[in-house]
Amino acid sequence: MISTHLLRSARMITLKRTRCLAITVILLSASVISDMSYAAGRVFYDGFESGTIQPQWTDDGGSPLCPVVSTSVDGVAGPYAGTKMLSCNHTTSPDFDSLKLDTSNYTDELFIRTRVRVDQDMDRTTGSSKKILRFFLWTGQVYHDMYEIIRQVPALNNEFHPQINVTQDTYWGGASGDNTAVSTSWHKVEYYIRQSTGTMKVWHDGILVRNDTGLNYVGVKWSPFFITSNFSDSHDGSNHVYYDEFEVFSDLGSGATGQMSSATIAQGGSTDIAPPVAPVNLRIQ
Repeated sequence: MISTHLLRSARMITLKRTRCLAITVILLSASVISDMSYAAGRVFYDGFESGTIQPQWTDDGGSPLCPVVSTSVDGVAGPYAGTKMLSCNHTTSPDFDSLKLDTSNYTDELFIRTRVRVDQDMDRTTGSSKKILRFFLWTGQVYHDMYEIIRQVPALNNEFHPQINVTQDTYWGGASGDNTAVSTSWHKVEYYIRQSTGTMKVWHDGILVRNDTGLNYVGVKWSPFFITSNFSDSHDGSNHVYYDEFEVFSDLGSGATGQMSSATIAQGGSTDIAPPVAPVNLRIQ
């Protein structure tokens, strides 16, 4: 009797374990299928290593095109990756170096990532400061305007500050630990847009500084995208900003891993993919 009872108990335990394993496999399989079914990829990339800008870039209404350089004016840091970077200056004249890119190559979701460094020669002001990384579109229905400003704010110190204007309403965002305006190092700036939910997210060095939903896009896409824009405050003729590793991802692309909505998306060869760490204390016998 005892042997029969123990045998039955063992069989029941084995059956339960088998069921649990089957459920785990099903759940993992669903997760893998869900991850594999995510359609997104990089649809544009420019690391500026060719020494010239790609033909997809155009000028901003006649403004001079930003040149590709190997060194910075202040000499503090060179390119973020490779040997070349984009350099954009704003002189005392109305014209300023800029680039314009068509970012309409998406259906519902768009993600942009770039590296930015502000030269130490930038005049930081408190009024209508220098604008960079700007979506701007006026359709007569809705005013799509999203940009970063490089300014001096007495209470907050020097900073990038993202602004959005949608249907004449302005939204401001900020986050503790955002050191994007520190000019001695490169910084990562990322944008995520989803049309169907009216979503706009902005990350500065991986810190989520804005997260808006329900914005009224009126079916209009966030395009085009401008590297730099106007600077209305009084300034001198030397105000440089550098850009490198410019990437655009969308739901019309393919081959990416991660998600646009969490800024984890990456493509093969992306500089955001960390190299493997070499083993330490490895002994070969």
